Amino acid sequence: EHAQTAIARYESGETREADQRQLTQLGNAAWAAGLCLLMAADVEGAREWLRRAAARYRESWDAGAPADSWGRPIAAMKALLLAGDRAVEPARWALDAGAAQAESPIGRYAAALALLVLTGLIEAAMPALRAHRTAPASFAEPWIARFERRLADEPRRTRLAAVMLRALVLGGLLASIAFAPPVAQPVAAVVVAGGLATILLLGGIGWLRRDGWLRRLAAGLVAWLIAPFFLLLPRRDEAAPAQRDPADSIADLADALAGESAERQGMVEALLGLERRRVEDLMVPRSEIDGIDITADWDEITARIRETSHTRMPLFDGDPDRVHGIVHMRLVANELAAGRLTRERLKEIAVRREALFTPEGTTLYEQLLRFRRLRRRIAFVVDEYGDLQGLVTLEDILEEIVGEFTTQAEPPLGGIVAGPDGSRVVPGSMALREVNRRIGSSLPLDGPRTLSGLIVERLESIPEPGAVVQVGPVSIEVVQVGGNAVRAARLRVLPPRD
Repeated sequence: EHAQTAIARYESGETREADQRQLTQLGNAAWAAGLCLLMAADVEGAREWLRRAAARYRESWDAGAPADSWGRPIAAMKALLLAGDRAVEPARWALDAGAAQAESPIGRYAAALALLVLTGLIEAAMPALRAHRTAPASFAEPWIARFERRLADEPRRTRLAAVMLRALVLGGLLASIAFAPPVAQPVAAVVVAGGLATILLLGGIGWLRRDGWLRRLAAGLVAWLIAPFFLLLPRRDEAAPAQRDPADSIADLADALAGESAERQGMVEALLGLERRRVEDLMVPRSEIDGIDITADWDEITARIRETSHTRMPLFDGDPDRVHGIVHMRLVANELAAGRLTRERLKEIAVRREALFTPEGTTLYEQLLRFRRLRRRIAFVVDEYGDLQGLVTLEDILEEIVGEFTTQAEPPLGGIVAGPDGSRVVPGSMALREVNRRIGSSLPLDGPRTLSGLIVERLESIPEPGAVVQVGPVSIEVVQVGGNAVRAARLRVLPPRD
């Protein structure tokens, strides 16, 4: 069956124009037919088609095949040998054409391939070479181990030596293209460009710098290669830390993190991102602040004190804008247990530590430093007119860095009610960032901060219950409206369209 298919392909090809490419395809079809017939024990039929293959390969060569197309005479030799004929003529043909003096295609690019491998090893080795090591147990330790420790102790010098080694390797890659035969230069350029792009891609995703056998092997090899450049450079790492270039510190941090887990990288990324985010992105909105109203019924106050899971709560006088201070539940619980807690005593405990106010627009990094400097854990966010907008805590900022670690009891999904159809009923006052985190949506964060604000902005009016708006893949249906805000909305994350 395979032989008949190859023969049909040959006969179909005979009707086309016989250029060198078509003749090569005819030779390939005849070669396939001959092999199939030979495996089917049809020796005479196989011999006929193998001879045809050798003839077509010769005709293809004579019709203008590229000068280094050595596959044709070699295939002709194999075909005649399998046919039981002498292959002297195609052998002489190949030798007369200069096949013996031809360079191997692999040999042409071997230098470029070796340099590309070396480039990848350099990138894989750098984190290991600059990782801090313990002091040597004795001077009997091998020289290369002591040298690797010097590389780690002088990171800037190591980085400059690596730059010099990379420059040398890059020069070698360019030379491998420039000195390649003219016919091979385009292919060499593609090989080099593709190899460098692959190394950049693997380095960008952190694969090259993962801890493992490749990193250890690369470190051992590159340490020897980098040694001459390292020893030639002057020692420049004795400068005081305050005089160091910030770029050097960032480069050191990047190298140290390259081989770390995604979780650790994410924590550092979140820490660096605190400078770009504001307290209003993270604060608990004013309407959701959980505090104690000193004007409330006393039984209600004591019940809240007993039932709360918070360690600290704000104490206000009728309105959140009139804050007395922060009440520490441990102190209040002791007074309550001893029967000494009164309204006046509660106020005294609250004013021991005045409320801390911070303006809108303060970055999370600035607020974190302020918490540390003032030894506080809670701050009230106010606008330019001094009106209370919300509350931000130290715990909220830390959770942005390390993820949630609170042990406080929360309702399922933090006030989000799951529906049987996969939808979620979300409070309108919930921050969009919190909505995205809890239900896996991707609502925009560059505009309004709350779900209610987003709905009002998109509809350009205070909506009625039942109004629907779609934001990207999220369908939002207004469930409840109160005053000038959306109290609750039903969210559905729609599947992507084909």
